[in-house]
Amino acid sequence: RQRRLPRNNHLPNCVADAEDMGDCFKHQLGFDQTIILKDADKTTIMQAARKMRDEHIKDGSLVGFFFSGHGVEHECVSYLLPLGMESNNEDDLPEEAVSLDVIMRGFSNFTSTVNLMLLDCCRENELNGTFKKSKGSDGHGAKGFGKSLRSTSRNAEFLVGSACDPGTLALPNDAARNSRYTEALLQHLPVAGRKLEESMKEVAKDVFKKT
Repeated sequence: RQRRLPRNNHLPNCVADAEDMGDCFKHQLGFDQTIILKDADKTTIMQAARKMRDEHIKDGSLVGFFFSGHGVEHECVSYLLPLGMESNNEDDLPEEAVSLDVIMRGFSNFTSTVNLMLLDCCRENELNGTFKKSKGSDGHGAKGFGKSLRSTSRNAEFLVGSACDPGTLALPNDAARNSRYTEALLQHLPVAGRKLEESMKEVAKDVFKKT
C-alpha cells in the first residue's frame, strides 16, 4: 500500500529553528562558515550542500548539518521533504525529495572529518531501520539520539541526532518559538567543557520529558 506524504501541513517552528541554530553554530559554537536556508526547495538545498562540500569542508573539519521540517523514511533511505514538492506519492521521493544518504556521501570524502547531522523532523515509516539507536553501556539506546558511524570509503565520522525514534512523529510546539528538539539543542550544545555525546543525551532527556 502506498503512503501519501505530508502536504501543506503547517510547521510553526521551522524558520525560527533554522535561524536560531544558524546563530548558535556561528556565534556560540564558533563555526567558520554558516549557510542558512529558509523555505528552500530541493535545488537550493542540494546547491548549498555542494557548496559546503566543494568550498568549505577539508580534511579534519567539523561539519554541522541541521534540518527542521517534514521528513520520512522509505526503503531504508531517510528523505527531507523540501518546499515545492509536486507529488505526494512515496514512489516519487528519490526524484523530488532530498536524500540524506546523498548528502552524507558528499560529506564523507574527507579524512578525519566529523559530521554532525541533526534532524528535527518526523520518521514515519516504522518498518524502516535506516537509523538504529546507539547502544550505551547499559545496553539501551537514547531516544532520538541516532547513531555514530564511520564512512566506509574514507575516514570520516558521522553522528546523527534525531528528534524522534523510527516510526514516530516530531510534534509541533505552537506555544513557543522553537520546536522542543531545537529548544533542547540550543540549551545543551553550547555548554562548554562537556562531551558532545553527553550534550546529546541531555537533549534526549529534555525532549522525552516534554513529550
